[in-house]
Amino acid sequence: MGLLPTGPRPRRRLHELGETPERIVRQYRRELSDSASPGDWVRDLDEADRETFREPGRQILTGVLGFLDAATPEESERSLAGALDASARYGSMAEARGMGIDVATETFLQFRIPFLHELGRIARRRRLRADEAMDLLLAASRLFDRLLVALIRGHRDLPAVAPAATPSAPTPLDVAVPDPVPGRSSRGPRLAGETA
Repeated sequence: MGLLPTGPRPRRRLHELGETPERIVRQYRRELSDSASPGDWVRDLDEADRETFREPGRQILTGVLGFLDAATPEESERSLAGALDASARYGSMAEARGMGIDVATETFLQFRIPFLHELGRIARRRRLRADEAMDLLLAASRLFDRLLVALIRGHRDLPAVAPAATPSAPTPLDVAVPDPVPGRSSRGPRLAGETA
């Protein structure tokens, strides 16, 4: 009966791949320092303000690593809860400093790419099968999608949304673009979990 599907194999946790959070963070920071600057607004911040932004950034990274290394979906969601809150706080802080949602989103994406590159390197270094490597990268991509939605919600000063019981891929309406016409009654598509 080898022709019958056996169901999806569980994704291996990071430590099962021989990776530690410390090593991943070290490599991630190295690539981040080699990548393009996140924007002029960062250079305009004094050191105290930079540290204010770094703190939720560290919480996001800790949550991402915890999510990818958790033993169960429930544990993954618990690890993610703090990261979602931190991402929303990052969006709120960006808005309070007059940063537009386009700049906040671009900055978020510039921090996302080096992390995905590092996961790709892990997949090559550990010689993961193609399907296993794709599972790892897709899990991380979906996770970053959820974090981006939280950042947008924070920027728009919307209430935080509790994590779902199990990870799910976002739908097209999960990400809404802010209304370009201030004061217009229709805000366009709602974010996931937003009430009218």
